[in-house]
This record gives sequence, structure tokens and C-alpha cells, in this order.
Amino acid sequence: MLKPLCELGFSYKDCEKALSECEGNQEAAALWLANNATPVPQSHKQNFAITSAELKAVSVCLCLIDDCGDADVPLAEISFSGIQFNQTMEPNIEGKAIFQMTGEYYNRSLSGWEPFLETWRCFAEWKQFKEPEEKMSFQISTNEVLNVNLTSTLLEQYHLTKGSWTEDYLKDNRDSLKSQVKYSVSPSSLPSSKLLRRRLPFIPYTIRNDTGCDLWYITAISSPSNEPKEGMNDTGNVQSYDNAYTQASDWKRVTTGESKPFNFHRREKLRHKKTHGMHINQLLVTVAGWQRLSPITVDKVGVYFRYTEPDKKTPTANTLHPACIVIEVKQDGSARKLIVVRSSLVVVNQLDCPLQVRMTSTDETGSSTMTLQRNVPTPVPLPKVYYTLKARPAEWPVDYCECPLHWRQVNRAGEASDGIRECKSNDGGGEMYRFCVSVRRELYPEVVTLEDGSTSTPCLPGHTITLVPPLTITNLLPLEMHYYLKKTDISGNLKPGKSAALHGADLRHDLLLGVNVENLPQCKELTIPQSTTKYRLKLRVYDDKKRLLELILRIKSARGGSLQLSLQAPYWLVNKSGLPLIFRQDSARAEAAGQLEEYELARVSHPLLFSFSDKEAPNLCTMRVGKSVHGENAFPQWCKRFSLERGIGMRQLHIVPRQNNRPDWVYNIGIEVSPGRGNYRDTNIVTFAPRYVIDNQSQRTLSIAQKHYTEKQLSSEEYLTALPNCKLPFHWPRQDLDQLLCVLMLDAVGCNWSGGFRIDKVNSFHINMRDGQGDCLLLKVEVVLQGPTFFIMFADADIQPPPFRIDNLSEVPVYFNQAKTSQAKFRTLLKPHSSMSYAWDEPTLEPFLTLQIQGGQSADYNMNKLEEEHQLCYENFLYLAVTNTFDMNWKGPESHLVIDCVHNNNLVFKRQEKGKRDQLWRMTSSGMLEHEGSMPPRDPQKKSTTTPYPGLVLDIRDIAPQPGRCVPLVLKKPDERRKSTQTWRFTEDGRLCCSAGTLCVQSIDGVRGLQDGAIAVLGPWQSQGESEAPIPTPSHMQISRSKLRPGSGVLVIRVKMEGPIRVLQISDRQQASLSRRTVGEWEVYDHVQKDKKSPGSPKAELVPNQNMEVIFNLKGGLGVSLVNSVPEELVYISLSNITVELTSKVDLMTLDLSVGEVQIDNQFLGAQRPVMMYVTPMSRKDVPDNTPALHITAHKVPSTKWNADIFKHLYVSNKKMTVHLEEMLLWKLIEFFGYHKADANIQTLEDSFDTHRVLSAANSIQAKRYYFGALKLSVSRITLSMVTTSKLPPNLKAIKHAQSTTLVAFEDAKVDLYPYVRNHPFETSSFLISEIMNHYTEELKSQAAKILGSVDFLGNPLGLFNDVTEGISGLIKDGNVGGLLKNVAHGVSNSAAKVAGSLSDGLTTASMDENHKETRNLIRQQTSSSGDHLIAGMKGLGYGIFGGITSVFTQPITGAKAEGVEGFFKGVGKGVIGTVTKPVAGVLDLTSGVANAVRDTSRSSSRQLPPRVRPPRSCQGPGGLLPPFSSQQAEALRLLYLLNDNDFSEFPIALEQMRGDGTQGLPPCPHHL
Repeated sequence: MLKPLCELGFSYKDCEKALSECEGNQEAAALWLANNATPVPQSHKQNFAITSAELKAVSVCLCLIDDCGDADVPLAEISFSGIQFNQTMEPNIEGKAIFQMTGEYYNRSLSGWEPFLETWRCFAEWKQFKEPEEKMSFQISTNEVLNVNLTSTLLEQYHLTKGSWTEDYLKDNRDSLKSQVKYSVSPSSLPSSKLLRRRLPFIPYTIRNDTGCDLWYITAISSPSNEPKEGMNDTGNVQSYDNAYTQASDWKRVTTGESKPFNFHRREKLRHKKTHGMHINQLLVTVAGWQRLSPITVDKVGVYFRYTEPDKKTPTANTLHPACIVIEVKQDGSARKLIVVRSSLVVVNQLDCPLQVRMTSTDETGSSTMTLQRNVPTPVPLPKVYYTLKARPAEWPVDYCECPLHWRQVNRAGEASDGIRECKSNDGGGEMYRFCVSVRRELYPEVVTLEDGSTSTPCLPGHTITLVPPLTITNLLPLEMHYYLKKTDISGNLKPGKSAALHGADLRHDLLLGVNVENLPQCKELTIPQSTTKYRLKLRVYDDKKRLLELILRIKSARGGSLQLSLQAPYWLVNKSGLPLIFRQDSARAEAAGQLEEYELARVSHPLLFSFSDKEAPNLCTMRVGKSVHGENAFPQWCKRFSLERGIGMRQLHIVPRQNNRPDWVYNIGIEVSPGRGNYRDTNIVTFAPRYVIDNQSQRTLSIAQKHYTEKQLSSEEYLTALPNCKLPFHWPRQDLDQLLCVLMLDAVGCNWSGGFRIDKVNSFHINMRDGQGDCLLLKVEVVLQGPTFFIMFADADIQPPPFRIDNLSEVPVYFNQAKTSQAKFRTLLKPHSSMSYAWDEPTLEPFLTLQIQGGQSADYNMNKLEEEHQLCYENFLYLAVTNTFDMNWKGPESHLVIDCVHNNNLVFKRQEKGKRDQLWRMTSSGMLEHEGSMPPRDPQKKSTTTPYPGLVLDIRDIAPQPGRCVPLVLKKPDERRKSTQTWRFTEDGRLCCSAGTLCVQSIDGVRGLQDGAIAVLGPWQSQGESEAPIPTPSHMQISRSKLRPGSGVLVIRVKMEGPIRVLQISDRQQASLSRRTVGEWEVYDHVQKDKKSPGSPKAELVPNQNMEVIFNLKGGLGVSLVNSVPEELVYISLSNITVELTSKVDLMTLDLSVGEVQIDNQFLGAQRPVMMYVTPMSRKDVPDNTPALHITAHKVPSTKWNADIFKHLYVSNKKMTVHLEEMLLWKLIEFFGYHKADANIQTLEDSFDTHRVLSAANSIQAKRYYFGALKLSVSRITLSMVTTSKLPPNLKAIKHAQSTTLVAFEDAKVDLYPYVRNHPFETSSFLISEIMNHYTEELKSQAAKILGSVDFLGNPLGLFNDVTEGISGLIKDGNVGGLLKNVAHGVSNSAAKVAGSLSDGLTTASMDENHKETRNLIRQQTSSSGDHLIAGMKGLGYGIFGGITSVFTQPITGAKAEGVEGFFKGVGKGVIGTVTKPVAGVLDLTSGVANAVRDTSRSSSRQLPPRVRPPRSCQGPGGLLPPFSSQQAEALRLLYLLNDNDFSEFPIALEQMRGDGTQGLPPCPHHL
């Protein structure tokens, strides 16, 4: 009855009282409460919890905007569509999501979006688990392929953005620091204007008027991708432009030479809308005096042109001509576009001074001038393009050239020379100024149809006129030179790397060139003929001793008929050794030219020019040290000769003392020969550097010395001092002694020399030095080979973990030292429960560590043998102590009493003395107490070969115990008959009793008898009193055992790895229990009983943290499309059925990745092998293999203290793979990834030959390191093939030439590579990658025989052998006769086809007809089946016969057109050769085609190429942007090339679906952009 009343809000007490007042009537009680009681106030706080969340969205878009520097444009956009998100919170977190993801980046050059992540739909779910362990699990699964597009534009955009963001970040930091210094306050108190940077408005377009007239423009935006609005006809856009044209107020004026920024305005804000529609930004331009131009699209970078006629409404219409107006859209900065409007006639000044150009009208009624700056293309004003142009140098006192600059005679696209122009002096007698003129017509239409239907007359300009000096000489020597032209006044000095324009040179006559170089004052002039085109000559110069040096003079014909001369030396000898060096050609009579007497005294900083001028001597070089190094009492010897070809070597330079019987002085000099870079590529640069360089990167001041000298007191001349952050060359003082280096810290008090270590091989280790107290001082050493020099770098030891750590977990101190080191300073005491970092005292000794315990054994332990347990024992004697006398509260007469032996083997109580043998006892296994002092001393470290002398044991003086009497204790020999009095035990109540009754050891007269020298007796003891209650043991009867040393006497020694640190762990056998904790498989031991942790080990208790598990199940897999800048798709990488399991815990991270199938398709158009790499199909004899194609597993342990990543293991394995490489695709891939980028022209000479450069960060001692407990890369058998090509485009030829690589065609070379396995490496990433590359390079070299046996020109003999072997094996095992015939047919036909094809290629090359060769290659490439091979063979036969018949006629005609009379006779010779070679090559082509057809027909199923995963994509859409992949567009691309006979210069840009039977549409008429 109370519950309904309480629910009204009243208290329980009031409700009870109301029922009592109303006699149990609820209604009356409710009224009473309302009138007489006060409701209990309710809390307004409402408790609620979110139990679930759900989200549905059509689209969510994330847009990244680049607003760093001068940009404010979109960078990338990731959009999620069709989002369905659902998550529950209680009782556990659990949820799922379905979404579709797309990613695009903004192409700034084309002002549009291109996909980098194509539409991908996936399902994600997550769940929180409590048992068996707390973790959060995520799983992402999908059946669709995740397609990623990697384009050249995307890579360039990435590098550009990375650079601008980094620069912007560093700039902000610098500005912040400057502000702090300026205001001298903290950043928080700076004015807000100093901390916040306001975004400036970004105007993406700028128009510049270079027409020479005023112009007006207006902007317009069209969207051709949208549907036409209702009621708008096809001319809607034109009408809108016309309407805009009539509104004069909308047109903006740009005066001559003015630049004006502008923008395209839209009604909506682009960032809040879908910006990926095809919006075309266009300009309408009107130039004063001409009609309005048609719209120009300015989104895409490029050069556009429009033809226009004079505006008849203007008064000057009669004086103007039809014009070609060029609109050039360029990238200005990182994002802004610059639109330059100019004429189509451009003049480029490549002379060495500004030019003045006078423009005169054809009727000579008016003229004007313009100034041309150097190397700045300058357009001619639009009204004056038909004027007569004459030029003169602005800074020379000469007139304009008499002959004007002609361009009208060049009517076709291409470049032509317009001869030499001469500018005579004003006074008629000064120097004449000459320059050459080159006229090039750009790719403009040659004939233009105007609006009235007539063609343009005169020819519209579309030319670039370039003015160049007639003769240019470039000094590619490292020295300043003086040049002169004999019999002329032309001469001058030229600094290294500079060029000089010789305007006075007259190329119509022969020239005599002479050169003088420092120390080479004489020259034999060289004649340059007037008809020179391209030559390589030798220019001879001599020094004062008539020693010859031959320089290289290259003569090259350049544009306009000019000549370019470059002077260089065959070799530069760069001396970086710090010693004076003298050079000569081996076996030559004299030393090299140019070496003066001062070369004997000191090193010359500039390079020495060198050539092999003695033709009778070998082309080898030798050198010696200068005579001043050790004075007149020494004789330097010439070293062993060496080559100056590319490579690295070392020579020892000996200096023989004339007096004293001391060894030679020897200097080790490293030699590196490398080709020059950039303009110096024809010069070999030979660098001589010290073999060893000390690089002290530590904070210590170091002394460096050879080990031999550290064994005595050194003088200052016998060691080097290396200050922090300095580099020093190092030479061994004594070459005949040990080649070991020692180091000492000068700023450490009492520091001793380190052990000797080698510096002649790449290594990374720590060295150990001992201070005055014997403590270890560690130093990190890194030996790196850079060129010919070993850099020995020293760094502080705390930057990396120590190599060793010794953990003493026992209760006793331990001495340790490196084995076979006898010096006392190397012996170190390690206290109990302590840890110490350690490195070898002598790095060259064996890796053994000696442990010793005082009074115990010593043993050696191999630090390279892990997980082996050993025992180390020590003697642990006992004291028979009176227990209470060791109590701090003891008030007796004496303290610290023990039983001692005195004369005649009597036992008394004596004060404890540490180490006194008469007080030490040992309890045997039978219970006897053996006295140590009665035995002869023995060395515990030596094993005794004789029977040990039996010692005396504790006994009583009498024959037997006397009841009720005390008997003195004595020492007696062990006797089996006295077992009852010689066997003892310690009781629980603290007494020492013998086995005879209840007698115990005690003192006479009770506690008063506990005095120094009192007799110890065996007496009775009454354990119970009269009340039968236990009696406490009296103090004089309490005898206990006290150990001389703590511990059990047996230590367990174990070597293990804790990441990159080798730990020697010392623990007691009977120590408190150790709980074993496993982190993955890394074992860590924590001390439990004493609540301590192992010294130096990780945390004893793990911090609770939620574990995480991420699983990717991508059945569709991953697809990566590489698209270059052409654009064209190169390869499509397909990884299918991918499973990734990633587990993250607080102390471990594991990764398991498997890929079911791997295939890389060759998407290059015209590819002979459509699949580049795939899993090798299994044959019948192979064992079924269900393993994934690629498997990666890794275990990583977190590491925060060191700059290192620690992995327990990393295993990578794969299935057998087949790789088909095509030369064309290989060079395109190299071009795509940027490995082809040659060195830019060297601007400073120091960059061209300084191999003593700073070490890269990857090789730096500060670089991040990686540790692997086990690292294994297992590569299965690879079936390798290579297809070469005879014709490469110029850009790929340049890459091939730069790589200096010659490729040979071969097929199906079965290469077996041994796996790369390393245990416990701790190296930088660059070192590991280099080591892996070197390993597999050597493995490939070891398989050279298999590759050579598979080459095409030998007919692939190894393949024939394998085919026959496989057929015979099938016949023997399975009786398969058909298989034998099929394999033999395949092998024989394959070999025949390759031999015939190789012979045919050779004959075709011998015919010297490139057109015939190209057509033949096209015929052979159009093969995809056996029938195609047969047809190609027949076509090749017919084409060869036809070419042989017509060769005699076509070749002379072609040669005459190209080279005139000389070309005609060359053509006759080529025609005669082709008459024979071409028909023979055709017969061989037929033979090869038939053999290929037989080979394809007899090919087994295991050798069939798999089809492409997807066809090559169409890479250009509207606007030139990369469209998303479409199977319809790919099919359109295939049909287009089927129709146009594989003309890859055409491509489809749009696809329309044709109405009808629903079949796929065909591409419209192809357009070539």
C-alpha cells in the first residue's frame, strides 16, 4: 500500500504517517499528503547512455588544398559514397560499414581531375573481444579489385608539393625564431599578427600582352559534358559570346607589355560543389585593328594559335595583313597559369650582349627599334611582322647589318641556315661584328584558308629567328687558358668552364687555333677548315721542358652554320691525398708534362692535365711521392703501374731511406677513376685520395695511433689528435707491423688505449677503453668505403645500443674479462644484481668471455653461441656460528662468535675472522662437517689429478657420548665406526646435534661461557620442563650455519639476444624462482620473489593496453596501373586474393601477408609479350603446390630508446615465376621512375671531380638501423626471357647510352637463386638494400652459363636440351610417345626459328636500309598465333624479294635527295648490297615464320602464356585528362588499332553508343592531337 504513495514523490516516512492518519485508506492518504507533506525534491540530472549509432550518407568528400607558397589550388580529393554505418556500444563495441571509395588528384597542367584510386566498394566490420584476451578486431573484405593509377604527373605533383610544403614549414620556423629574437619573449606572448598568417587571395590566371598593340579580353565558361538546356540550339554558345561582345563594359583592356591577373567567376563556390564536371575556361580576345579571335581554352598548358583578318571597321585596315596570333599558356610558379598573347614571329638572341633590331616598313616610310636581351625570346610586334628586320649589337660601335633577316623563304616546318651577317664599324676601320642566323618554321599550317575562301598571301609568319655567334669556344679544362686565332687579332683568356663568342671569326676561311695553358706555354696550332661539320682532333701543347700533352678539341656544327669548339683533356689527375705526387706514363722517359719543381714540394690544389703522349709506351700510369716529404736522406720510388680506366684501386708508395737501417716509409693511396659528368663526360677524372680518413663525429677529443706504438710511451709525432667534428687523413707509420688502429680519449682522466682493430673492411662495432678505475668507456666505430677511401667514423656510444650486456642476477660478485687478455686493467668486477654494457677490449681476439668468482672456478664462454646453458661453481664454506652473538641486540660478553680450531685439533669459540681457514667448514652429502683448515690449500680454478687428501671432521674427544656429561669437541679423521658422533644435523629450533641422542653443541657455564677462547662441548639438553611445555633453546646452545658467500655455489650462465644486444646472463641455480615471460619468442626473465626486475631488461610488468587485430581479405586483390607522361599505360600489376593479418600488442607487432596470384601485364602498345611476369604453370611431373605466390611474415618488437626498428624475424618467399622482359618496356620503366635523369651540366669544377664529398645520410653513423633476429628472402626458380629491339626513339636511346648496357635476346633461361639469409644483422636500410642487391647480382652472374645457353643467336641450345629431356622422361615414366614427339618438335622448331631470325636480322642490318628494316619489323610484330607467324613469314619473303628488285633504283634516289652526288654513289653501293641481302633475308623470314608456327602448335599447356588480366586502357579523354578505366573504351582502342593497321599515333577520345541491336559502340573518327 505504501508503494503507490511513494511513487507520488513523497518520502516513505510521510506515506506511512498518512496511512496511519487515514486508517489505511489510500485515497484519503493521498489527499492528506497533498495538504500536509512536502514532496521529496527530484534530481534534474538525467542518466542516459548511447547504445548504438547509425549513419547513412549519399556522399562524404574530403578535399586537400595546397595553399603553400604561391598556390591555392586543390591537391587531391577522396570521396566516400553509399555509406551505411552501424555500431553498437553495449555490451561490447561492435559495428559494420559498407561504402564506396574514389580518389582523384588535380592535374595542374591540364586544370582537371584524374583518378589515382578508382571506384572501390568494400565491407568493413569491427568487434571488441574480452576473452580469451582483450582486443579490438577490424576486418575489411571485398570481392572487387582495388585499382590504383600511378602516373608521371602524380609523381611530379608529389615531389613538387613535398618541396613547397617543406619550404613553407621551414620558412615559418625561421620567421617564428626571428620574431622571438626581435620581441625577446615567448611565442605565446607575441602579437597575433606575428603568429597567424593570413591567406592571401589567389588569382590563378595572368594575361600578358606581347602583341605590340592593345588588346581586350573577356572570360567565358562552357560545360560540354553537360546536356544542352531545353530551348538552346547548337549555336547557343556562339550567341552568348556575341551577346558578351556587344557589352563593351565587360571587356577588359590590356596595353602593350602589360600583365593583368584575372579569374573565371562562377556563381557557386567550387569547393562546395562537385568540381569534376568538364568545365572549360575560355578567353575571347580582340587585338586592336584585327577581328575578334575565336574562343581559346586556357586550362591546358600548351601553345595555341588563331588566324585573323584586319577589322575593316578600323581606319588602319588597309595597312594591316592577315595575322597569326599565338596564345601561349605556361605554368607560372607552382599553380598559376600565364597566358601570353603574341605574334607568331619570334627573335631569339643567343649572342653575348643585347641586340638592337630595327624594323623598317616595306615602303621605308616608318621604322622603329626594339632591344633583345640575351636568351630571352622576343616576339616581333604584330603590325610589324612583315617589316624588314636588321640587327646590331647594342654595346658595339657598329652599324646595322646590311643584309636583313629573312624568314619568308622557309615555307615548310624545319630549320634552315640564313647565313652570316656582318656589322661594319662606324668609322669603317674597326673590328667587324659577325653573327649567324638560323630560321626555323614551327609546326603551323603552311597554307591558311581565310574567311573569304582565299589562301593567305603572303605567307603568314610562324618562325623563330635565332641569332648565334659564328664561333664559340668552351674551356672544359680545370685551368684558365689563353686562346688565339693566328693571323688575326682575335685572342683572349677563358676561365674554367666558361665559353667565349668569337664574333670576329670569318668561317668562310680556314682558321688556325692555338691555346696556351698554365705551365704549358707552347702550342702547335690546329687548322679548322671552312667546311667543318663534326670532328674530334688532338691539339698538342708543350711545357718548358718540351714535354708533350695532347688535348682533345671537339668541333661541332651548330644552328645557323656556326661552329662550337670545346677543349678538354683526356685525364684529370686530382690529388686529394695531402701529399705531393709526381706522375708519368709507365716506361716513359720523362715525367708527365706540366709538372714544375714546386710539385715536388707540396700538393697542388688544381688537377693535373694528363695524356698518354708516348705511343711506344703502354697506356698505363705510375706515380711517386715528392722528394721533399722526407728530405734529401730519402729516395721515393715509383709505384706499381695502374690503369686509368674506370674502377677503384690502391697503390703503396715507398720511400727508401738512404741512411739508417729502418724500413721504408709507405703511403697507401686510393685511386678512383670515373668518367666526367655533364659537359665533362669525355674526360676521365682520376682521384688520388688517402686510403684511410679519420672522421671524429663524437664529442670527445681522440688520439689515434698504430697498435705497435701504444705499447710504449708515445711522443706527439707518433699519434694523431682528432678534435670533435674533424677529419684527418691517416697513413700507417709502419707498414711492416700490425695493421691495427688504437684509440684513446684525451679528455677522460686516466684513459688507456683501446685494443687494436682493423680498418680495411666495411664494418660497424664498438671499441672499449678503460679509465683509471677500470670502468668501460665505449665508443661507436663505423668503417665505410666511399670511393677509394675508408672513412673511419667515431661517434658517442649512446646513439646506438651496446653490442654486449652482462647481467649479474646472482648473489655473488663476478669478475669478467675477455679471454686471452692477461692485463689486469681488463679484469672487471660486476657486483650482484647489477648490469654493465660491454664491448671487446681486443676486437681481433676470439669472441670468448672469461668469468670467475673469488674462491671458485673460471670458465670461457662463446658469445656467438646462443641459448646454451652452462654451470659455474664456486666453494661456499660454512661458519658454525653462535646465532645470538650475531644479533644487533646481543648483550653478552662477546659477539660474532664461531667455532674455531686451535692447537691439537681442539675446538673453541672465537671471534669471526673473514677468510680464516680454521673457521671454515664444509658439510658433506653424508652429514659430516669437514674442516677446511685441516686440508692443504688448493686452487679452485685447477682440476686436481690426484686423490684429494682426506680432511678432519667434527667429532668428540671421548670414545662415546657420556649421558648427562659435556664432552669437548675435537677434529678426527673420518671413521665409519664413529658415524654416530661424526654425523651432524641442524635442527629447526636452531641447534647443532649429532646423531647420537639429543646431545647438542654448546658452551660450558651457559651464556657466561660464550667468550673468546671458551671450549666448545657436546652436552645434554632438556627440551621439556615439568609442565611438559616446550622450553626455548638457550642462547649458548643456538648454533647455526653462516655462509662465507651468499648463493648456492652453482651459477647458471646463458647467452641470449635482447634485440640487437647480446646478453650474458648470470643467475644462481637455487635462486628465487624466475617467472618466464615470452614476448613472441623473445624470452625475458623477471625476478619474482624480491620484486625486482632483471637489470637492463624491459619492464617487469606490462602496462595494460588494448590489443588490436586488423584483417584485410581482398579476394579481388590490388591492381596498379603505371601511366607515363605521353600518356600511355606501361604495365598493369595484378595481385589477387590478398590476405593481410596485422596484430598489434603492447610488446609485439606481427604481420602476415599472402598473395594468391601475381601477374604483371605488359600494356605497351605493340608489345610482343603481353604478360611481363606471372606464376610459372605447373607441369605434370611437378608436385602440387598450394602455397601463395608471395608470402611475407614479420614480427616486430617495439623500441623507443634507440633509433632502431627491432624485428624478431622477416621472411619473404614466392613461387616459381616466369619473367618476359622487353627492351622497349624496360627503358620506358626506367624513364618513368626517373633513373634516367642525367647529371645536369656541371656549373662548378669542384662538383665535377670532388669525390671526397660528404657522406650521405644513409651511410651516416646517425642513420636509423634495423635489427632482424632472422632475415630470409627466398626467391624460387625464375624462368627469364629477354626480347630486344633494333629501333628505339631518341629519348630511350639516350637512356640506353647513359646506362652503357647492351642487351642480348634469350628465352626461357631457368635461373635458380640461392636465398638471402642473415641472422642477427643490425644495419642501416641502405646497407641492407645494397647487400641484398649485391647478393642477387652475384647469383645472376653465377647463372651466366644458363643465360648464355638460351640466347637466340645460338638457337637456344639449352631450351632444346630441356625439351628433349622432358620428352624422354615422359616416355620412360608414362609411355607418352606423343609427348616425346611434341617436345622434340617444339625444341627443334624453336631453335630453327631463332637461328633463322638472327641471320635474317643480321642481313637486314647489312643492307643499310632503315626503311626496309622498319617495315620488316612491323610485319614480324603483327603475330599472335601460329597462323599469323606463317602469314608474316610469307609477307617477309615477298617484301624481301620486292626490296631486292627495287633496291638498285630506290637507294640512289634516296641518297641523292639527302646528300647530293655523294649520297647518290652511296645509294648505288647500298642498292647493290640490298639486291643480294634482302631476298636472302626474306627466305630466312619465311623459314623463321614456318618454324614459329610449328613451335606454337607443339607448345605444351604449361608453356602457354596466360591472357592479360585486363586490356590496355585508353589514356586520353576530353581535355587530355586520364579517364577512369572502362572496358568499353579499352575495346574501342583495340578496334581502332585493328582498323588503322596499328598506327599508335592515333587514339580515341570519345565513345558513343550506337542505337540498334544493343551491341557496343564503335569509336568515332579518331583524332590525333
